[in-house]
Amino acid sequence: MAQLNKRVVLFIAAVIFTTLVLASPRLWKRLNHNEPVPSPTAATQPATKPFTRPATRKVAAATKPSLTFLDVVRQAMPAMSTTRPLTIPLDLRDGAHIVLNDPVYLDRDRGELWITRSDADPTPEALKKAGEESLHLTREQVAFVHWTIDDNRQAAPQLICGRDGSYELMDAKGRRPIGKADHYQWSNARTWPGTGQIIVPTDNGLSIFEIGDEIKEIASPPIIEGDAKHGRVEWLYDKRGVLAWVPPDHLLSGSNGAVRFVEGKWQRLGEAEDFPANILHLIPMEDGSILQITGGADAAVAFHVASLDPVSVDEEKINTLVDQLSADNQEDRDKAYQELTRYGPGSWPVIRKAMKDQVAETKLRLEKLLESQVSPSLGEMTLVDGKMRLVGRYPDRGVLFYAAKGVSVPRGPDRTPQVVFPAWIWIHPGEPIQLVDERKMEGIDEANDFPFYYRDEWVVVKAERGPSLLMGPTLTALLHKSELDFCTPIGSDRHGRWIFKKASPSAWATAEGGETLILDPTLPDTVPRLPVYTIHDAQGVTGWNKGGWPVRKAGGAWSLEADRWRAMAADEAVFTKPDEIPPTSQPVIAATKPATRVATTTAATNPTTQAIAVVDHGRLLHTDPAGRRYYDGNKSLIVADAKNGEITWPLPEAAQGTMPPTLIRTRENILFLFNAAGRVLRIKPTEGVGEPFELEATFTTKIPDLQSTRRIWLDPAGRINIAYGQSDLAILFPEGVIPKPIKLLMPGAEQDEEQPP
Repeated sequence: MAQLNKRVVLFIAAVIFTTLVLASPRLWKRLNHNEPVPSPTAATQPATKPFTRPATRKVAAATKPSLTFLDVVRQAMPAMSTTRPLTIPLDLRDGAHIVLNDPVYLDRDRGELWITRSDADPTPEALKKAGEESLHLTREQVAFVHWTIDDNRQAAPQLICGRDGSYELMDAKGRRPIGKADHYQWSNARTWPGTGQIIVPTDNGLSIFEIGDEIKEIASPPIIEGDAKHGRVEWLYDKRGVLAWVPPDHLLSGSNGAVRFVEGKWQRLGEAEDFPANILHLIPMEDGSILQITGGADAAVAFHVASLDPVSVDEEKINTLVDQLSADNQEDRDKAYQELTRYGPGSWPVIRKAMKDQVAETKLRLEKLLESQVSPSLGEMTLVDGKMRLVGRYPDRGVLFYAAKGVSVPRGPDRTPQVVFPAWIWIHPGEPIQLVDERKMEGIDEANDFPFYYRDEWVVVKAERGPSLLMGPTLTALLHKSELDFCTPIGSDRHGRWIFKKASPSAWATAEGGETLILDPTLPDTVPRLPVYTIHDAQGVTGWNKGGWPVRKAGGAWSLEADRWRAMAADEAVFTKPDEIPPTSQPVIAATKPATRVATTTAATNPTTQAIAVVDHGRLLHTDPAGRRYYDGNKSLIVADAKNGEITWPLPEAAQGTMPPTLIRTRENILFLFNAAGRVLRIKPTEGVGEPFELEATFTTKIPDLQSTRRIWLDPAGRINIAYGQSDLAILFPEGVIPKPIKLLMPGAEQDEEQPP
């Protein structure tokens, strides 16, 4: 019986255990899948046998988030802490001005930035992600980036980095030395398209690197013999290979001839190959010949043509271009002629044969081309006095010359020579030699200014205003006045970020060490700015309409709305005086006219006597949506709040005024105080940290005299408008940027705004 009872007890225990297991999937999983049991607490863990976590499960270490470019910007500029990239880029001058002390490298082949940071991802990790990004953060200081295709047919970078007086190549396979010394000019290096080789100048030559399992260097012979001082090595592609030479540079003479790399070998080009001394520039022609520009004393130049290989041309293409010289459209005729100027001796027999049956204008053009047999020139241009000065060399191997006396250019149906002076002559690889529009270059001093060309944009460095973007005939200053030391343009990346360095202007300056300024149109500028659009209509009047939009009226009336001028209906009222301010459905967020003194008082209770003291706050300037009332505006800014009491902030001495003030509060809760003639103060509430307000900026440019002001108000688009005089308006943009639709409405002189602060 006892044994039976024991069996019953065991059976019942087994049933209970099975039920518990089946009812607890987590327990069942632990029993069958070796999941570690949580560590016992200190109260329950046996002291004699410390708990050891089974080795079957590893705990993943916490990973640090990868550093981003926005992280870098926020560290350098705390004011950017809440900023996010913009969906629509701003105009370049309106973007963020970012100064970094980190080394920066611009990859000109792909238009990408590499920034060196000690807190960036380890280099192997950065290289893995590089093909997916356009801005890279790495721990290595990059001198050049060579892109290859990896085994998965993905773009993979190989970094050239300086180390201990030499260079090494870093890729997914590790580090390998490249080159034998530190004399490589990596800032002027390029990957040779189609070959996978790297072309890099040295102090006195050119090296071709073949990158494979082994790195092979094919170095040119010295371009200049001996130890004489000389200028920088220049190079460019010809039809089959690469040419390198040393041009004369101020008091330094150039090389005697050049060197050429073709079919894996170097060859010297000297007098025997018709390559003279002191070559300023070389222009490869479409038939395989080379137009040489040599320099002499006092900016005198000469032109020569030499053939590197047996010349050859596509006769059918030449004949097609000749036929186009008789096209109905003048533009088509000019374009065909410019293309023909890119051919040398190989085209001359074809042109002579094609001349027979051509119209008079075509014959004149072809005869001009054939003159190059005797007297080579710059395409269809001839120098008036045989002189031109080299102004600049650019990263894409283009050059800019300046001819003070100008050039003679045949124009019109009869090809009458016309002199254009001064002449800016632009020579760009793969394009006909051409004149830069003289209207575009008006106001540029060839002796003191530095025009820089990169990715179809011109940036002109002028001593008094720093780098300026050249758009048509307009120069738009790019930098703040405090940034004018950043006078060397490096170039721009694929997102339109422009890079500047502190140095003398130079075509091959690198962006590696020292401070770097980045203009980023994908982020807003943190420096306060107040662009102003002034409108004057001498034949009419200016004012506003019932909706609060600024209006100009001369015969008809037009209101300047958010993105256009709207013609107003004949029965729409136009208001021109403060006492005509109409009622509006818009929220009241700003004072509508200069405040007059109001006997406004608040009650203050004396806790001892329980008496009520009357406090005169002076001028009531504004009441915000929370009910806070703003007073004074001349000596101080007083804020009376029924809940939180009263705040008095003395204005800095330089910000104090004597005229009846007007206070405008924008939608961003920034205050603009007008209390003196021709001046407006930008004041930012500090939200209880330290002083209650901060004077962020004082603006004076284009701000009218308050004595002639009729009204200052905020319109529905958030712009501050000033109606002054009889027929004038000033439109102020508190956000610091003029929207593009409005900018397009402005005259060119207005678009070229004042220098940023």
